[in-house]
Amino acid sequence: MTILFALACNNGCANPDSSEPPNDDTGISSTWDEDDPSFYNTAWEVPDRSLLDDLALPPAPDGNGYLYNSGPDGDLVIRPADRTPISAAAECATVVLACHEVGVRSTAGCLANVPVCGDEPWTGDDPMCCASACPAAFAQHRDAGLEVPEALATSLVRVPSCAPGVDDVLGGE
Repeated sequence: MTILFALACNNGCANPDSSEPPNDDTGISSTWDEDDPSFYNTAWEVPDRSLLDDLALPPAPDGNGYLYNSGPDGDLVIRPADRTPISAAAECATVVLACHEVGVRSTAGCLANVPVCGDEPWTGDDPMCCASACPAAFAQHRDAGLEVPEALATSLVRVPSCAPGVDDVLGGE
């Protein structure tokens, strides 16, 4: 998942952990609230999976994908074409991180406005998306006191997950 996050933010992403309002000289309201889904203004570019088509990494030993790291216990290989429920959850996080911009688009606002996934977002060529259950799951975790990054990660990759298929992969019920 980290690799998708890094690729989506290659040209710079706002810090999603920041709940500080922007400087007064920006002209943006000082009533910035990271948890307010109404903070969603201006267009932004939804990351595309094609970012993974030509990574600056060596090819995997079998020629299928990219070699991220090699160690005594084996190789860590990235195979962008091998999508799973976990990679779909990572795509949700990626699209939310790409959307977020302090004072312009909150994480909650992004979750409420990113493309919505179907039942199997790891299949097909639809844009990166989040399940319709994710905004409520994120809000629940924030209400429970989790910081923004932890609330987003917990919503996506902990049982119960708001992302389709993740509970099955992680052994949830």
